[in-house]
Amino acid sequence: MVARQAGVEIRVLPSEGSRQNLAWLAEGRADLALAQSDVAWEAYTGHGGFRRPLTGLRAIAPLYTEAVHVLIHRPLYIHRIEDLRGKRVAVGPAGSGTEANASQVLAAAGLTIDEVAARHLTLEEAMAGMRRGELDAAFVTSGVPSMAVAGALKDGSASLFEPDQDLMDRLQEALPFFLTKNIEPADYPGLGEQVTTAGVQALLVGRGDLPEAMVDTLLHALSSSRELRAKYRLSGLGSSEAAIPSFGPARRYDAIQSVLRRRKLILGIIAGLLVLAFAAARFQGSIWRLFRRDDFIRVGVYFSVVWIAGSLALYWLEHRVNDNYSTLWKSMWSGLITVYSLSGKEPLTFEGRVVGIIIYLLGLAGLVWLTEKLASFYVEKKIIPLFRSGFARMHKMKDHYVIAGWNEKGPGIVAQLHGEDLNDRKLIVILTEEDQTKDLPSNGLVHIERGERASEAALRRVNVQAAHSVIVLADDEDPAADAHTILSILAIRKICSEQHPARQVPVIAEIFDPKNVSLATFASGEGGGMLEIVSSHEMGQGLLTQAAVHPGLSSVFRKLLKFGKGDSEIHRVRVPERFVRKNEEWSFDRLARWSLEQRSQGMDVIPIAIQRGQEVYINPGSGKLDLLQEGDFLFAICDSPRELERLYQTAVAR
Repeated sequence: MVARQAGVEIRVLPSEGSRQNLAWLAEGRADLALAQSDVAWEAYTGHGGFRRPLTGLRAIAPLYTEAVHVLIHRPLYIHRIEDLRGKRVAVGPAGSGTEANASQVLAAAGLTIDEVAARHLTLEEAMAGMRRGELDAAFVTSGVPSMAVAGALKDGSASLFEPDQDLMDRLQEALPFFLTKNIEPADYPGLGEQVTTAGVQALLVGRGDLPEAMVDTLLHALSSSRELRAKYRLSGLGSSEAAIPSFGPARRYDAIQSVLRRRKLILGIIAGLLVLAFAAARFQGSIWRLFRRDDFIRVGVYFSVVWIAGSLALYWLEHRVNDNYSTLWKSMWSGLITVYSLSGKEPLTFEGRVVGIIIYLLGLAGLVWLTEKLASFYVEKKIIPLFRSGFARMHKMKDHYVIAGWNEKGPGIVAQLHGEDLNDRKLIVILTEEDQTKDLPSNGLVHIERGERASEAALRRVNVQAAHSVIVLADDEDPAADAHTILSILAIRKICSEQHPARQVPVIAEIFDPKNVSLATFASGEGGGMLEIVSSHEMGQGLLTQAAVHPGLSSVFRKLLKFGKGDSEIHRVRVPERFVRKNEEWSFDRLARWSLEQRSQGMDVIPIAIQRGQEVYINPGSGKLDLLQEGDFLFAICDSPRELERLYQTAVAR
């Protein structure tokens, strides 16, 4: 149909296979023929039953690669082809391509067809004999998948044999038309892994005296058909693949395709380099800092470059003769294996093997480099800290509470931080001096670290930059307690600025003298981040005044400031993104009204404040904050943070 549309009339002649097709071609009874590459090579060279070389034979295009299936009867175990000596083997009908391939594979193993109990059976007869146990093995040359082979594998009467690489090398060295063909698990049900075997191409050939214009028209028609290009591999055929010459138009077509492939490859490499150059120029500082600080990133980039560059080189050298590298995607997978091993996906050409060895050696060097980095990392981060009073835990700590300093308030703080009302019980690290032993808790979620609260080295050991928050407690017996607290704040801000400039850990600091509050605030302002000053004098003064005006208010504050199961206290939860992005517009006022409506449903939540950035707005009036935004936090009076999260969920679901 495709040829007819291009103006080439073709009359199909039924035949018995490749040998008859080529015989008719030699006799002039046919102009074009379909033939296996091995039979075409024998015809061109005058081997395999062809009395005279068919020197006028020319290749037009390869269509697809047929696999030489070697089926072994179960439960017979065959380790090598040589083990078939004396066994009952189906080799295909006499004079068939399957028989020729069976003889060639056996010869590569040092056997002749007479050294096996050969059975010249059709495919159907061979599969039936395999099921009845009348055969030990069978050769089947066919496209993949073959329905007959699939049936034998599915019913368990046979298994698929994979020739070893040495035999494949000998076979391809002696007979250049043989290719490697991968049979994938998806091709046959029950095939657990990929099987690599010999393959021969199905060729479209013709007499050398055909007009080149007609060949050119036919080749153009074949390559222009999307359906055929999707089904067949329509590229020109050089002498390196089948050892028979091709028509001039086929060689020109192959040269053009080669240039196009080279052009696409070069353009792809250039595009990739431009992207990398742009990224390097745009993020030069960040990339440089990253490479200086993280050896594992450099190892990853090294392996990626070796893998990608090596896979592209192997594709360029191997895609014509090696099914493992027939496409870029297959080459990337095979190249990845080659980086770590020289087995399983071996290149076949001399140049490809040189590249494979280089890739393997570079991969081995990278592996040694990675091993050295991992070893040094383990020694530095694990072994050495292990000898420092269990400091290995510090390197894994994140999102934990740090209590710098210790006094009589400490036990109550620890108890409340591990109260049942909180969603999760975080690790608490207490940094205190060596002589402090009074009331220190002891359980699996509390770690005691010895050191001064204002010491940079001690704060680094507790991984302060990755903490959820830091509480700085003052020693009421120390006359310079506030000064030490301010030094602690400065040390924390400095560590965070060096380790995580974008994130300053929240600090809650205890200050005795109200006159030092502004100084502590100024010290925290140098590094940014949230600082909350708790001054017992200042807060006590305000509480006394408010309680005098509103008697009983101190009891309210006492209850709100204590976590307790079944008691309402103040909790803070971030406003979820899904809540902010909902089509309806939500403000603090609207959320407060919604919470009142939900009280009838057993949800007792009273919103009281919004935190935006460093500012906290208590009961903001209408229009003061407009709509809620991403990054806002809501403070509310409720039993636990879970109640506040339920309020968000009901509002989103309405």
